Amino acid sequence: MTQTQLFKFTCSSTRSGIYLSAYASTIVYSPLPGDKEAYTRGNLIAIHFGGEPSIVQALCTLIASGMPLQVTTPEGSVELTPRKAQYQKTITGSNGYAEAILSLGQEEKTERKEKKNAQGESYFVTRIKERRFYFYTPVGDDTRLFQLLDLHSHIPLLLDFQEYVLSELRRCGALTPLAVLSSTETFDAWQLKLNEDEQNLHEILETGLHERKITIPRADPHVADAFEKVGTISQYLAKFGVTVAERIKERYQPLFDPSRDAFSREINQINDYIFQNTGYRLYDAQLAAAEAASRKIDRYRPAIVVGDCGAGKTKIGMAALAASQMRERQKKHFNVVMCPSHLCRKWVRENSETIPNSRAAIIHNISEFSAVYQDYLLGDKTVYVILSKEHARNGYYRYPAVRWMQSKKGFVCPDCGEVIEMPLVDEGGSTYFVHADGTFFLRENSKNHICRHCRSPLWAPLCEGMLPKDWVKVGGFGYVYLPHRALYSPFIKSSAVHKKLEQLAAYGTPQRVASPRRYPLSTYIRKKMRGRIDALIADELHQYNNDSGQGDAMGEIAHAARKVIGMTATLINGYATGIFYLLYRLFPRYMQLDQKAYGDTKAFAFDYGVIETTFEITEEEYQSTRRTVVHKKKDRLLPGVSPLVYARFLLENAVFISLYDIGKALPDYEEIPIGLAMSDDVAREYEHIQKHFQALSRSDPKQASALQSAFINLLTAYPDQPYGHEPIFISKKGMPPQVVYEPEDAVQSGCLLEKDRKVLELVLTKLDAGENVLIYTSWVRLDTQEKLFKALCENNIPTAVMTQHVQVERREEWIQSQLDEGIRVLIVNPTLLETGLDLNAFTTLIYYNISYNLFTLRQSSRRSWRINQYAPRIEVYFFYYIGSIQHRAIELMATKLSAATLIEGNISDEGLAALGSNDDLAAQLARELAQGISEHVEDLTAMFHKMAFLKENEQADEPTILDGSSQPGIALPSTVQSAGIVRHTLPVSNERGVLRYSFIAPKTSRKKCRNNQRPESSPQLSLFDLFGQSA
Repeated sequence: MTQTQLFKFTCSSTRSGIYLSAYASTIVYSPLPGDKEAYTRGNLIAIHFGGEPSIVQALCTLIASGMPLQVTTPEGSVELTPRKAQYQKTITGSNGYAEAILSLGQEEKTERKEKKNAQGESYFVTRIKERRFYFYTPVGDDTRLFQLLDLHSHIPLLLDFQEYVLSELRRCGALTPLAVLSSTETFDAWQLKLNEDEQNLHEILETGLHERKITIPRADPHVADAFEKVGTISQYLAKFGVTVAERIKERYQPLFDPSRDAFSREINQINDYIFQNTGYRLYDAQLAAAEAASRKIDRYRPAIVVGDCGAGKTKIGMAALAASQMRERQKKHFNVVMCPSHLCRKWVRENSETIPNSRAAIIHNISEFSAVYQDYLLGDKTVYVILSKEHARNGYYRYPAVRWMQSKKGFVCPDCGEVIEMPLVDEGGSTYFVHADGTFFLRENSKNHICRHCRSPLWAPLCEGMLPKDWVKVGGFGYVYLPHRALYSPFIKSSAVHKKLEQLAAYGTPQRVASPRRYPLSTYIRKKMRGRIDALIADELHQYNNDSGQGDAMGEIAHAARKVIGMTATLINGYATGIFYLLYRLFPRYMQLDQKAYGDTKAFAFDYGVIETTFEITEEEYQSTRRTVVHKKKDRLLPGVSPLVYARFLLENAVFISLYDIGKALPDYEEIPIGLAMSDDVAREYEHIQKHFQALSRSDPKQASALQSAFINLLTAYPDQPYGHEPIFISKKGMPPQVVYEPEDAVQSGCLLEKDRKVLELVLTKLDAGENVLIYTSWVRLDTQEKLFKALCENNIPTAVMTQHVQVERREEWIQSQLDEGIRVLIVNPTLLETGLDLNAFTTLIYYNISYNLFTLRQSSRRSWRINQYAPRIEVYFFYYIGSIQHRAIELMATKLSAATLIEGNISDEGLAALGSNDDLAAQLARELAQGISEHVEDLTAMFHKMAFLKENEQADEPTILDGSSQPGIALPSTVQSAGIVRHTLPVSNERGVLRYSFIAPKTSRKKCRNNQRPESSPQLSLFDLFGQSA
């Protein structure tokens, strides 16, 4: 029913003496079941009303409390009952008038059941019994109603089902109309009820299909069930992948289709120029990626090139930009390349090989940038300015500018003088503010960035390099206000920080901090060079995805450039928020159309990520006089990214290229896990540490949660260095640190362990075969690097250790100088080599231990697997101790690696399963550590073998293991044996139940040519293969 006047409504209570009234323009309600004809009673669904601000606010409170409303209409009075505290509220207004909208959102009816685990402990499971939705559509628009149903249902619906599904939902009462009173517009309102697991909708579809009232379009009812042998997504794609690819190509027309379109004249010219300078041409897959990217930036829209490590992204990006600019018929261009500092020289070299009539220059500051630009104006060549991301945002250090005022007993704002307050949350979840102490300014963040009173910044540039009195800066910790240093104990996780604070407190003089005065180069480019920058190439794009200074620098230069190309091998870090700022810097219009405010990562995560919401409910004792129930709600972001991110933001803006697309030009690649057994003494202490943490988890879960990181680190490192570890301690407010556990030394310092001996043996075997070896050690705080270096040198093996003291921009040159001096083995932390460097001289990579960073592992493991690698095979070995947390970590890392390759179109059941597991690796290890590491683990060899790239899969005999397969030892995969690279003989000794193996390896010849052919079929299922078949 639609009216042309406002509707007066009142909220009144004679007992409370309340009588308030206002006028509403729109009211939506659900008539009570026995009152469908009269429409005189119902439940309030939504209301839009206005009036004086105080009255509007009061009415909102009364409605939220459940007080009934009396509504006056031309047909009579209507009594409406609100739902208590369930309405979404919006209040706007100005100049003494306010309007409010109260509306019900999605409602859920839940059921809480008690269950018991294997240990007999009780826990509760909450199930959703019913969900209710409220839809508003134009009058009689069933198509829009069906669209909303499809949007909110988990069951896929086809438009052909519309008439049948809507009529059946109305018939069974799941879809009911709502009464509408409105003086401003005409619309229909509906209530939809879906029961547990949407069983009512599922039954409607199942019945309709069975009775042939609805049918799948273009389905043949006489054909046998096509899904009979389809049990997984990979099997589904194997059967229907070509059809899916055809549908996708019909709906989304690519800018460049290699199966249909020819390469442009400009791309071919650049390919010829590369051949003249290097003696080789780009592969077809590389040319296709460059062509697609160039056509994208022709439209002045950013393009992202996502490619495997070693896929040639540098040449692809340069070729794409050069081809696009050649089509402009402009004589010269001024371009900027932003990359990590250790890749600057590589970009200069690649520029000379790829782009005709151009030159590149590395710059470090504004003066050099201006000088290069002046040379460009006077010259006739295209110029590429190579700018490291570290220099792009060099600016001031910032420190807390607040002052402690004794008379107010608090820190005050330097501008308005008001006391700074910090938020605290009590056990009931209520937030209140108290005077801030020194811990509030440990690091700059959104809570302490500005004054709540005057909005002035509370942090200032450290221009003179001298901190104010009583303030000190502790590296890796933050700013400390010395008079409050006792309050920092709960935040300190290292004894080194305690010692540092004691030393600084004893000095009693202001601390000097190295703080160069620089104006950010990126800001200069944005303000002074807008319209003069023809293009930006942002290399290693994933390093600009945070709310950081370097990310802001990339965004500033991108906004000043006419064309933008970004390049990365790892676009997403596994979390939805990991791409938020990157999308806003490259595609701000898309983000605004998606109604995402800058900085609102939480809203983005709710739409495109995985959020774990934890509720803590404190119920009062029976017959308690208190009626309140305390609720605590905590949200935690878990790994996981919705496919909608790719559909909405990346599908039309990204070019994906995989090493598998290049295929035949690659050597074989396999990752091989090597399991070893700990000695009896080490195993005994390791088990004692693990049991101590499990006991702590049961007796004091809160303390165990605070210490789980320390215990995980200890258990990970202890088998590799069972001596010299610091005690684990806990800090409580106002108390000195207390020792929780002090690990015992199981062996003497510097003693070679089983892993050391087996790594040494493998190195000797590989060196005899004429190969060089790269050894990764992730835990640099251990003495692993020194121990391995000493052992290798004692065996007369030329070895070098690269530390973080080697300057980032000189690492490639440093490694080459070491190779020129004749080293055969390089020991290094993988984080120092994770991006950009080609290490083709090393064909065997050994992970002595690994960290828990998936992308560091993936990037560093492929430093030698490149398209310009001439060796026939690359092998990567992972050493670990059986039954330890190292074992479980490598297994979890293997599953996460399978999931990571999904972005490149490589589908596997393991990857999909890992993608469905939304815990990060460290969280999974912590949970399993508290419960006990499972003795049943996956077959690691088989898991890694599925991810291998092998052109030949010959069968070979299984390795012979003495005394049965139940004893621990090394079992190399059969594919490794068949390739003739590494074999192992029978055990040479069997001491304390530990099998000892020796390696032998025949020498292999290296390829001296590079095939320039299209890839052969690979064992992985690739979406790109499906697109090719559908062409």
